[in-house]
Amino acid sequence: MRLQPGRFVGKTTSANLAGAVLSEVVHLGKRALPVHSHEWPYVSLLVSGAYRETVARRTIVFAPFNAVFHDRGLVHGDEIGEGGARFFVLEFGPAWRAALEASGPIADYVYELHGEGASWPMLRLFQHFTLGDLTHEIVEDALFEVCGHLPNAPLLGNAEPAWLRGIEAWLEQHFREPYSLERVARENHVNASHLARTFMRFRQKTIGDFVGRLRVQEACRRLNARGQTIEEVAVASGFTDQSHMTRVIRQLTGRTPAVLRASLH
Repeated sequence: MRLQPGRFVGKTTSANLAGAVLSEVVHLGKRALPVHSHEWPYVSLLVSGAYRETVARRTIVFAPFNAVFHDRGLVHGDEIGEGGARFFVLEFGPAWRAALEASGPIADYVYELHGEGASWPMLRLFQHFTLGDLTHEIVEDALFEVCGHLPNAPLLGNAEPAWLRGIEAWLEQHFREPYSLERVARENHVNASHLARTFMRFRQKTIGDFVGRLRVQEACRRLNARGQTIEEVAVASGFTDQSHMTRVIRQLTGRTPAVLRASLH
């Protein structure tokens, strides 16, 4: 059985963003799944429960927060443990093949992706998924970061690369413009997956988070200065619209822009 994007054996809720499909898959009890493969490559994160997976006569038992990569067409079988299991799955559409193969051929199957682990960008994505505030930018950042954890990705050293401060300077100049990690990487001549993983390693935040904070700082200056409506402040600060700015400012400050403006005067 070959499953199409967004289709899984289990209760599934999906979202389509940034050329990828994100799905929560729930199994309510113990069960053996039929042997199957998937049309698109994917990374799955076991959120709760336990399951056993068999690939080419190799059987692995998974515990919560293990991440595993399956390439397209990989045939495997699964057995869900007692009490069921809950998964979060990120499927890479065809446009992501080049990013997956950026550093060479990728493995068919990778258990517990190396380095700091793909579990953490997957967990961040899952939190946004459950909160219902996923955006193209959030998904793109995480996709590139996950690609950076595949075995063919370059290893990160202990020393911060010299080009990282140049990336920050570029972002400080361009944060008001539409954000795309792929554009940041291209204009600074860095591999996008390597950039996403390196930035997280040495700054403990995604590039999208860094850009968001720059935009909030600019918005606060404009709110304090008055002379612009909240919608005008949002657009001038680089946000898509007022609701986008409101969501980000509330996440960082716990206040809406209107309440924040009133507190500044």
